[in-house]
Amino acid sequence: MARFSTAFLKIGRGLALSFFLISTLGCSTASTTPPPPHPTMGPEKRLLIDVSRHFWEMDELLALLPKMQAAGFTVLHFHLTDGPGWRLESKAYPLATEKGAWRVDKTDQPWHWRSTEFWTPEHATTGAKRYGGYYTVEQLKAFHQAAKEHGILIIPEVDMPGHSAALMFAYPELACPTNQDPKGWFLGKDVLCVGNPKTVAFCDTIIGELCEIFPGSPIHIGCDEVPTFAWAECPTCRHPEVQKAFYEALVASVKKRGVEVLAWDELAQTGIDVSDVTLTCWHDEVQPRANDVACPYSYCYLDQAKSRERLPTWEIPKDVRAIQLNLWTEEMPTRAIREQLLDEGFKALQQALEKE
Repeated sequence: MARFSTAFLKIGRGLALSFFLISTLGCSTASTTPPPPHPTMGPEKRLLIDVSRHFWEMDELLALLPKMQAAGFTVLHFHLTDGPGWRLESKAYPLATEKGAWRVDKTDQPWHWRSTEFWTPEHATTGAKRYGGYYTVEQLKAFHQAAKEHGILIIPEVDMPGHSAALMFAYPELACPTNQDPKGWFLGKDVLCVGNPKTVAFCDTIIGELCEIFPGSPIHIGCDEVPTFAWAECPTCRHPEVQKAFYEALVASVKKRGVEVLAWDELAQTGIDVSDVTLTCWHDEVQPRANDVACPYSYCYLDQAKSRERLPTWEIPKDVRAIQLNLWTEEMPTRAIREQLLDEGFKALQQALEKE
C-alpha cells in the first residue's frame, strides 16, 4: 500500500506540472488560421541553411538571396540554433550569445562534435582562438526585409528541446539537475529540462522575440533527435505526461501569436495532435502529408555525398506543399565550400524536376 501511495503522489506531481506547463505557455484549443494549401503548380522550393555549426557572416547571407530567387526558391528555413552555437540575439537572455555563440577555434581539424569546447575567459590565456558569432536583432530585421524584397519568406528555427548544449552552457539551470556535466552533453544528452518552469518561460519568451523580429513568419520549433534517455534520469522529466505537455505547450506558444507552426517529423511520435502543425519530413520512411515539407535524407542532404549523387534521380512527390534542400555545415567551414555545394544542389534539383 505504501508503494502504491508513493507512485500515485509522483504521478500526481507530474500531472500538476503538466497543467502548469500548458497554462504558462497559453495553450488553447483555438486554431490559428490554417496554412495555405500547397501550390497547384507543384511543390514550392525551400532551402535550409545551418549557421550553428559554422557561422555565416551577414554578407554571405545577403548574397544567398538573389541566388535563391534566380533558382526559384521562395522559402529560407533559417536554422539559427543548435548544440555547437546559439546565433540569435535575445534581449531577455543575453548570455545565450555572450557565452553560447562562441567556442574554441578548431577549424584546422576535422569536425567532431565531441571535441567541442565552449569558450571561457581562461582559454584566452592559453593562446586559443575564439570562433563563432551571432546576429543582432537589428541585423535579423534587416535580413528579413531584404529577403522579402527578393520574394523569399524566412522561417526561423530555434531547435528545442534537444540540440541545446550551447544554450545549456550559457544557462545551466535550463538543464536537468541530473544532467549538469557538459561532457555528457557531447555524448548525446544535450536536451533541456522540460519539467523546469524556467525552461518553459525561456521557450515562450524566445518564440515571442522571434515573432517580433520576423513578423508574420511561421516559426519552426525543431523537436528533432531528442535524447529522451537523458530525461529518464530526471525526477521531473521522466514522466511521459510532462514531456507531452511540454510539446503541446510549445506548439501553443506559437499558435497563440497567430502564426504557422513547423517542426521536424519526430514531433508526430510524441503523442500530441499535429494536425495543424506543418512537419518537415526528413526520415526516408516518413510519408509527408499534403501540407508537409519533403526533404528525405537520401536525396536532400547536400552535406552528404551519396545524397547529392541521388538528388537528380529523386522521384519528387507532387502531392506535398514543398520540397526542401538541407545544407548542414558540420564539414562546411568555409563560404567557398558552402557556395559550391549550394550551386551543385540547385542544379541537381532542377535536373530532378525536369525529368518529371
